[in-house]
Amino acid sequence: IKKGNDVEMNQFVEALNVGSAGAVILMDCNPVYDHPRGAEVKTGLAKVALSVSPAYAPDETATASKLVAPNHYFLESWGDAEPKKDCYSLVQPAITPIYKTRQAEESLLAWAGNTNTYYDFVKGYWKNNLYPKQQYGYSSFKDFWNYSLHDGIFEVNGANPRTFDSIPAAS
Repeated sequence: IKKGNDVEMNQFVEALNVGSAGAVILMDCNPVYDHPRGAEVKTGLAKVALSVSPAYAPDETATASKLVAPNHYFLESWGDAEPKKDCYSLVQPAITPIYKTRQAEESLLAWAGNTNTYYDFVKGYWKNNLYPKQQYGYSSFKDFWNYSLHDGIFEVNGANPRTFDSIPAAS
């Protein structure tokens, strides 16, 4: 989150324009529109042998790319995040996909030869990497997963979200 690097981005723009970039996947960004060197990014994308934009709308970067992989809208997608160290959150779809699209992460899995859905990938990650860290005494991964989905968050060293202090009676 917010880990941009201007030096590396400028190196990327230079690599595009001198033709040293062989393939580019631009996901969850629109640098042709919102980067100060957007016009140079657009020019450079024309020089790349393969440029792919997983996009849910035909934005400036998608239209400058050679291929567009129709992506789910964020309300149709699964995911997770670590907004701060040892604090994990889950993203789950609020609606079913409206169009014939595929979540960008699931496209990446498919292109890498992995046949899992992204939901299964996220769930497997939580089972193998986060469930062993839980200290709440969930008797099974199923319980841990269901409560994490319900609460939307899991903190490695946080208080058990199922334990509440009693509230003093009003006087």
